[in-house]
Amino acid sequence: KAPRFFEKKWRFDRVEDVFDPVKRAAILMDVPAQERYNLYFTVADCFEEAERKLKEQWAIPFDIDGIEILDVDNPVDSAERVAVVACQAIGVPFNEVACLFSGNGVQLFVRTTTPIVAESYFDEVREHYGAICQRINKALTMANLKGSADSSVWSAARLMRFPDTENRK
Repeated sequence: KAPRFFEKKWRFDRVEDVFDPVKRAAILMDVPAQERYNLYFTVADCFEEAERKLKEQWAIPFDIDGIEILDVDNPVDSAERVAVVACQAIGVPFNEVACLFSGNGVQLFVRTTTPIVAESYFDEVREHYGAICQRINKALTMANLKGSADSSVWSAARLMRFPDTENRK
């Protein structure tokens, strides 16, 4: 999670670009195949400093860990079921959310209409974010799906797993 690639200036203009397969592939072409594991991106737009200082953030991330893969030949189907239930729980249409299957869970990114611009905001609404995570967890339980929303994801300049890269523990 260290900024080991910061000096290479691998950047996207917007968090949505992470979900564009062409733009994502262009970045990954520069990463040697043997180094395409445990790579992350910052949810927020940050100032050009190695310490990831928040400039503004246009998405609210959710990380749901511990999902159960019901069909090993089609793991994305299980991840999508979890994502759909989570979106219903928070009242956001599934087709308006960016969703990643991280290999061990599901990451959701809900676009905001105004940016988060103060790091203090994360502390100010932490309790509300936790309540939303609990709402997701309850909905998953009621749908008989395994998984738990991780409320620790709510922080300034949060790192999330980069798509199409390996998750090694």
